[in-house]
Amino acid sequence: MIFDRVEGTYKMVASGYAESTPIPEVAVDGNGLATAVAPSRRVGALAPDSLAVAFEDLFETELFPTSR
Repeated sequence: MIFDRVEGTYKMVASGYAESTPIPEVAVDGNGLATAVAPSRRVGALAPDSLAVAFEDLFETELFPTSR
């Protein structure tokens, strides 16, 4: 799940689902509330700070490939 601030409140802006790969647990603080993770900490195949490059690559190579 990815949350972003929308009009002053945090809202879920994206989520993922995979049958073959278990989804990591949500990081929580001492009160059990969801909390941000370290941007460079790998969870699964990628770290949060490398998602933008991977997402852009997906669009360029898989979804909208250009003929060269």
